[in-house]
Amino acid sequence: MVEKLRTMNAIASIRKIIADRLQYEIKRRGLNSSASLGVPKDVLNGYLRGTQEIKFSELTAICNQLGINPVRLIYSQDYPKLNIVYRNAQRPVQKTVSMLEDVFLLIEPILPSIEIPQYDHVDNNKYSSIKDIISEAAVYASKVREKHPSPEDFISDHSIPLFPVKSNDKFDAFVITKDNHAVICINMNNAPQRIRFSLAHEICHLLFDRQREIAVDVFLPELYWKDKFKSDEVPELFAYKFAEFYLVPYKEVYLLTLKWPDLDLSKCEEIINNYKISKDVLANAIRDILLCSDKSVNFQEIKSILQPLNNSKDANSIFLFLEEARKELSLLIDSHSFKYSDKILNFIKEVLQFDV
Repeated sequence: MVEKLRTMNAIASIRKIIADRLQYEIKRRGLNSSASLGVPKDVLNGYLRGTQEIKFSELTAICNQLGINPVRLIYSQDYPKLNIVYRNAQRPVQKTVSMLEDVFLLIEPILPSIEIPQYDHVDNNKYSSIKDIISEAAVYASKVREKHPSPEDFISDHSIPLFPVKSNDKFDAFVITKDNHAVICINMNNAPQRIRFSLAHEICHLLFDRQREIAVDVFLPELYWKDKFKSDEVPELFAYKFAEFYLVPYKEVYLLTLKWPDLDLSKCEEIINNYKISKDVLANAIRDILLCSDKSVNFQEIKSILQPLNNSKDANSIFLFLEEARKELSLLIDSHSFKYSDKILNFIKEVLQFDV
């Protein structure tokens, strides 16, 4: 009888663990128990309540729909709760991101430890206006620029590993962190100017948010141009403004705006080329500085003035930077290949798009 009770308690404990892990994975994907996840809804609800008899085939079906590893979900003793959430990501993106998470967990022990400043979290209740966010983001961006003039410099100076992948899924970039390890995943199937903006954006998350949830970065223009915002939108909005003024110095753009609306197009072109940015980044920076000067100007109006100019072609150098990062990562994995089975090694290289 005692042995039977122990067995029942052990089964109940396992069911509770699986329920907690499924609830965590479903929550960070913005789903709920009514989602279609490969099994009947009553079966899914049973797993989420911890009352369902465990069947590997059912759990595998659920995990496949979520894009997570069923072996890790069921058998991992220390289930890793990483910082990524999928609020804006479509289902194919979630599966791609999940595979990159798996690779990160597999190679995390061999990644270099990162030592970068940890700034206080962006307090959701601190900012009462968009002007506050713009001003403080510009101040922090200027501080970082003084030591690391570009996102590439920051990444190199702090030896932050990159996962550069070419994906047709709609995402720009995201950060994965665990303890003192981190990696920036970046989609190379975007324009070079957008890639550099995404790197700057993720650097902001590393500095401010690496101990809390970070959304997979899918550009949301409706958020970028908001003058009014919800408190839970502040960290992402702050990261947009930080990236903007990390790429292009606040002071230089401020001097441009002194003659608004008679912008010096030759100076605008010089800024675009010097800082390897797009016209849109400069237009947004101009808009934000005018906004802080109580001059409400439509983004499209500024963009039309900059229309004769071109995006920086020098931004293409980011692809060489990313390829070098890919080579470094490949060499690191190869030097530790004895730690992995052929099957695991092939999985890592396939996900990271190395030659298998």
